[in-house]
Amino acid sequence: MKKNLIIAVLCFLMINCLAQEKFILSGTVPPAFNNLAISLLIKDDIGRYTEQTFTKTVKDGKFLFGGTLDNPTKNTIIEIQKGKEKKYLLHFSLDTGLNELSIKIKDSTNRILSIAGKLSLSNIIRGKLDSLRRAVIDAYRAKNRLAQSSVALPVQEGHQLDLDMLKVIQQYPDNYYALTRLYQLSKHITMLNYGELIIIALNSFSKHLQSSQLGIEILENQTRAATATQASRIGRQMFDFELKNVLDGKVLSNKDLANRPYILAFSATWCIPCHEQLPTLKAIYEKYKGNGLEVVYYNQDDNFKEWDEDVRKNNLTWRSISESKSPNSLGMKLAVHYIPTYLIVNKNGLIIYNSDQMDVSLKLLEDYIKKAF
Repeated sequence: MKKNLIIAVLCFLMINCLAQEKFILSGTVPPAFNNLAISLLIKDDIGRYTEQTFTKTVKDGKFLFGGTLDNPTKNTIIEIQKGKEKKYLLHFSLDTGLNELSIKIKDSTNRILSIAGKLSLSNIIRGKLDSLRRAVIDAYRAKNRLAQSSVALPVQEGHQLDLDMLKVIQQYPDNYYALTRLYQLSKHITMLNYGELIIIALNSFSKHLQSSQLGIEILENQTRAATATQASRIGRQMFDFELKNVLDGKVLSNKDLANRPYILAFSATWCIPCHEQLPTLKAIYEKYKGNGLEVVYYNQDDNFKEWDEDVRKNNLTWRSISESKSPNSLGMKLAVHYIPTYLIVNKNGLIIYNSDQMDVSLKLLEDYIKKAF
């Protein structure tokens, strides 16, 4: 028994070692950074969480890091602390094998660093995509005379930017970094058929990258998203669901709403547009509840206590549900990625209205309520 356990542990360690590939990162920095601490932060595939951190000291304007990566390319940040000032930052792509960087100061005011000289293919792709995004945002700022550097693009401009970025990504079917950027794009859905477009882009990659762990995850996520999009389309029969409210443990089934029209209203405590549209929804509910209209007010985040307080503060007398977040939550099954989103299900159980697909401003909400009886 003990022998079998040792063999299993050795096999596990061997598999992990085989999955890891070595990297070496050497580079130079301006003399102003001599003898300062320089840190290398290796991020996850979406660039959100730090998986590894290395810290060295700059000597004679040079630094050297070494280690292992679990993928051919990782999102990475160089940080250099100078005095009490904020850190100087460089975002770049770290590849397995040998990496050589010549780092320059790009913007001393905002403490932004840049890479000088020859770039790896991963960093060339990164530069193209980031420049494309920056150009679109700058053009939008100039057109609308906006002073702030960070802005959220309107829906249409955001859609077009994503389409343009997909075109760039598909030009590099053998590059793992391009696949990571496809993964990042796939994590936010910006249009109704976006899942299908992500799958088309994935199919342009080499078979090797399609069958990688990241490629498989993209395919699984987008296949699930495409199925959810189909399930929420107007004219589809609402599938059976049961929702367990974490606040009181009560279960609500769509069978409890049989033969009555209802609104599925997806909201959250932090959602400003949700609160702005709440009076409209309340007025419609008060007007038609006597005819049998139901509202299922669904919490899209995990702030259960704040949600309960919000329901009480706004005196919401309809059915309010907080479900634990999971891939099997109602919002995920109905491809709800933006809030507020409202669906109207008529008395026969058919979806006749989806605000995401047809009416973001809710101008047609009451018209379709009348058709639901």
